[in-house]
Amino acid sequence: TPMSFILKLLRPILRWYSHRASDKSLSDYNQPFELRGLSQRVEIVRDKWAVAHIYAQTESDLFAAQGFVHGQDRIFQMDLWRRIASGQLSEVFGKKTLAADKTLRTLGFRRLAEKDWERLQGTDLAPLLQAYSEGVNAYLDAHQERLSVEFKLLRYKPKAWTPVDSLAIGRFLSMQMSFGWLHQIERMQWVQILGEERAGELFIQYPKDNPISFPQNETYERLADGSLRAFSGAFLRPIGGSNNWAVSAEKMADTRSAALCNDPHLVLNNPNIWIENHLISPTYECTGVSVAGVPLVLIGHNRRIAWGATLSFVDMQDVYIERLIGKEAKQYEAGSEIRLTQQIQEQIYVKGSRSPHIETITSTHHGVIISDIITAKSSEKGTALSLYSPALAEDNEMMRGFYLLNKADDWNDFLKACACIHAPSLNLAYADTDDNIGYFCTGKVPIRNKPKNGLPLCGYDGQNEPTGFVPFEAMPQAFNPPSGYLYTCNNRLVGEDYPYDLGHLWMNGYRAKRLQELFAGQKQYTLADFEHWQNDVYSTAAPAWIRLFADLLPKLGAEVPQIQREACRLVAEWNAEVRDRSAAASIYHVVLQTLIDQIIAERSSSEVSRGLRGKGQLADLFKHMEFWSHDADALLRIISNPQSAWWRKGDTTENFLRRALATAVDTLQKRLGGSPKTWDWGKIHQITFSHALGVQAPFDEWFNLSGIATGGDKDTLNQQSFMPNEQYGGTICAASYRQIIDMGNLSNSRCIAPLGQSANIKSPHFADQLPLWRDGHYKPMLWTREQVSEYSAYKSQLTPKK
Repeated sequence: TPMSFILKLLRPILRWYSHRASDKSLSDYNQPFELRGLSQRVEIVRDKWAVAHIYAQTESDLFAAQGFVHGQDRIFQMDLWRRIASGQLSEVFGKKTLAADKTLRTLGFRRLAEKDWERLQGTDLAPLLQAYSEGVNAYLDAHQERLSVEFKLLRYKPKAWTPVDSLAIGRFLSMQMSFGWLHQIERMQWVQILGEERAGELFIQYPKDNPISFPQNETYERLADGSLRAFSGAFLRPIGGSNNWAVSAEKMADTRSAALCNDPHLVLNNPNIWIENHLISPTYECTGVSVAGVPLVLIGHNRRIAWGATLSFVDMQDVYIERLIGKEAKQYEAGSEIRLTQQIQEQIYVKGSRSPHIETITSTHHGVIISDIITAKSSEKGTALSLYSPALAEDNEMMRGFYLLNKADDWNDFLKACACIHAPSLNLAYADTDDNIGYFCTGKVPIRNKPKNGLPLCGYDGQNEPTGFVPFEAMPQAFNPPSGYLYTCNNRLVGEDYPYDLGHLWMNGYRAKRLQELFAGQKQYTLADFEHWQNDVYSTAAPAWIRLFADLLPKLGAEVPQIQREACRLVAEWNAEVRDRSAAASIYHVVLQTLIDQIIAERSSSEVSRGLRGKGQLADLFKHMEFWSHDADALLRIISNPQSAWWRKGDTTENFLRRALATAVDTLQKRLGGSPKTWDWGKIHQITFSHALGVQAPFDEWFNLSGIATGGDKDTLNQQSFMPNEQYGGTICAASYRQIIDMGNLSNSRCIAPLGQSANIKSPHFADQLPLWRDGHYKPMLWTREQVSEYSAYKSQLTPKK
């Protein structure tokens, strides 16, 4: 295109400008600053990885300094987060983000945050949020002419920070980590396109041999169109999975004290979602990771307790079919009643447009109408889809929950914190300095009055109203279990005897199965064991496929090309370790993806085919759909079952595998050349840390960090799962942070994150942790003043501005 040609000509100038602007915006970590509102001097010591250790005399001063530090390292990321949460992307990016803004305004994170801030007035949290904002603004005031390069390229300056901005980001993250509604819409789509029987074979069926941590279809026929357009744009990313575990003192051979481990698996971006900080005052000391733009520590430890979080995948959201009355939808049916809808109008300012876009948002008692943002239309006149989510409820006190968690002294304090977190539903692992371990599943889960079929519920007949919420005390939990350890890997939490319906959205449980094997294989453990476990790349999903290849190998006669026989032999003799230098791992994954094409894509509509490859109307939801993380298990069920609705005349398990193998070998030969033994997984499975501005050339060349070869897949403890639309690398869901905490000696704890603290591409701390993270190593999680002094690299002071 003419624009791409112009950008190509300007590439050297843009690169020079970008690097020069990055140099000018580099933070001087030794420079003192004056902050209005501080009561006393604050000391900031940064270690050799630029992690800030903040020493203050009051909590208010502490959070002001945290806001300042976040601004130093991540100000564009913070501004982008608040624009996402507030639905204000189009002010900067123009019409291409209008659909995303409409979605975000409809869900209403900023409206909720404004009400949250009103309710917080007069509480202990209000001055801390205000102080954090003042710290961010102190940074902005002092650096208006030296802002990061992204602001210069986009030609705007960020507005002053407010507590509502932080609360809106918290609301957005809470919704991102909650599950249910996208699955229901996705299931509806599959049923419409494929029919109930074939679609049902693709739905989640939790493997019967995988661990459990704590041991009617009247709607879809009314929805005819089924086209979807939710969460479009490069700024909205899916959430992945995670691992955490806690181990009692008697099980620890080296430390003889309780230990807690956590590695949240999220989509890897540039910069990383997490920023590490250590906050110290006489009444508060906590270390771990935060989200830039939000105060507190979200994962880490304080003086007495440690915690780690994974997503529970509890189904806590519901989509309802509403029967609206009249063209303007000011009324709707609710059983025998006619009720008034609530309607508000939002103005969305769009760069380059003279007048704002006006978005009318309609709500029923179930929640906001989402039909316009997903464009799923009903064949029954006057119906629409609405969304219930506790993440969008006014009583969610997630921010208070994490504040209480940061200050908790014991298990009872921990439970009080959990009670405030109505959304998201998290698996929170716990350990304390008294060597107790525990677990609690947070979230406010509706009690449905009849079993949920995974499809949108009829909202207008009054027969699907929740009868309450699962009692807090009945949520899955454990304290000092007899086994001496507990763990979660986004696997199924409860068995069929659990009295409440938590849904069936769990991930496949193969990571949990591997962790169960590792625990069962030893009587005691060490912190070094846990390092190996967090980096383990053995796939418990692979052996079933290896057996199929082993059965196939002797059946491949001389008529089959030698290269195919060699590829089959590599997988048949594979040890199921998904290492970056494993050729068998490459062949295995390409065969699986080929089977998706040859069975599901070829035997369904072009829409499904496009959707499975992340294109077309299912593109944005595919990352959330049933098939992601369950494809190996679903494909195995299909090709092994002659009664499957996907089989055609003449199909056999052997034929499925033969054809997929031939195509996969051809694919790898064209892509990598050479013999099969040279087809290393890391040659095609490579990470790209994508930046918001890296979606378009030539900015991708210097904002994205690409080509990092890695092992692992979605079924390994060291999860390194690729997005289906990017086969087999690019956007990777992996450990966004790893921590291993020794409760007997907090100074003996360790952690690591991909990339680094700074988002500035010219900073020495932009990606200084990446080599350690990639190679499975750790850095110390500094705790004592002596430790911090030993690793000190920069020192500065914040003083009250007169």
